[in-house]
Amino acid sequence: MKKLMAVIAAAAVALTLVGCDSLGKGKTSGTKYNTKMTVDGTNITTTYRRFIKQLSTSEKVTDIKSTISVDLAKSTITVGEGTEKKNAVVGLAFDFHTTKATDGTKTFDFVLIGVAPETKKFYIERYEKISAEKAKSIKEEAMKEDEGDSGFDTSDPSMGAGGDPEYVSFSGSFPMKLDKYIANDWKDLPEKSYAATEATFDIYVQIKQATVGTYDVYLGDTKVATYEGTVKCTDAKDTKNNGKCWGGAAVYANTPKGCKVVVKYAQDKKETVGLFADEDEF
Repeated sequence: MKKLMAVIAAAAVALTLVGCDSLGKGKTSGTKYNTKMTVDGTNITTTYRRFIKQLSTSEKVTDIKSTISVDLAKSTITVGEGTEKKNAVVGLAFDFHTTKATDGTKTFDFVLIGVAPETKKFYIERYEKISAEKAKSIKEEAMKEDEGDSGFDTSDPSMGAGGDPEYVSFSGSFPMKLDKYIANDWKDLPEKSYAATEATFDIYVQIKQATVGTYDVYLGDTKVATYEGTVKCTDAKDTKNNGKCWGGAAVYANTPKGCKVVVKYAQDKKETVGLFADEDEF
């Protein structure tokens, strides 16, 4: 009986460890101005792991400047060869809004700047009506800790509600203008917008709103896009935001099976408006 109980206990432990290893969930730590994100997809059973989380539950961010640093020593940013090769993507989302329906379900809208450190390319896409229920469809309870108003952690191959995501991509020459639906419209990173060594890959992102209602997207010192989409503006009497339009800001990663990213986000407090209204840590 003792031997049998020992075998059962050992099997239970083994199953627990296997289950934990297969989750590959994303997590964040630190503060809004110095955030660490880890998304581990090395042992997942699905094709991708997608993770997004707001830097703050407040959505009143009008401008943001961030240095995104990938720790290459602790990350695996690419897997496979040839046509089977897949690359991890890290990024920053802005104009992030949460909508709650009368039945209590939530959806997210945001603009995503995605960067692939392996290829030195980027894309910018507008996502709309992304369901928070994506995270709830995953059976592992441990993956639910980061869902809610702040974002989601999902193994769904698409961020859309019914298969293909509802996205709008930027296209055309620099600076690009949001105008039509194009999936994965990859562009080369501008010169001096990133720094790459054997140890780290840094990308410099800034969202400015010189004109109320228009977001200018910069990579390094190069303006790569303007955005005049679905934004929310404050009252002109709101001195905190100077009447500017606002939305949330969020960290993002997409890790194919076999990849892992460990990333730090450093927000410049002088060039970021709205995010630091309060200083709580999450």
